[in-house]
Amino acid sequence: MVLMATGASKAGAVKAMVEGPLTAACPASALQLHQQAIIVLDEAAASELADIEFYRHIERENQALFQRLKQQ
Repeated sequence: MVLMATGASKAGAVKAMVEGPLTAACPASALQLHQQAIIVLDEAAASELADIEFYRHIERENQALFQRLKQQ
């Protein structure tokens, strides 16, 4: 499952999806439970996230893990 969001107009929806509770008011919040969800955002769409550095750190760690797995 891949979700892509771009632009500042999507920032509130992205925040609700990623950091809000699982709720019918935000159907995309169900992706919090999806084990293989990939969320692709530009800076503007991510601008309302409370801890953007945390998400950047997780992405760097994921990329490093993928690289190690490719070498095996």
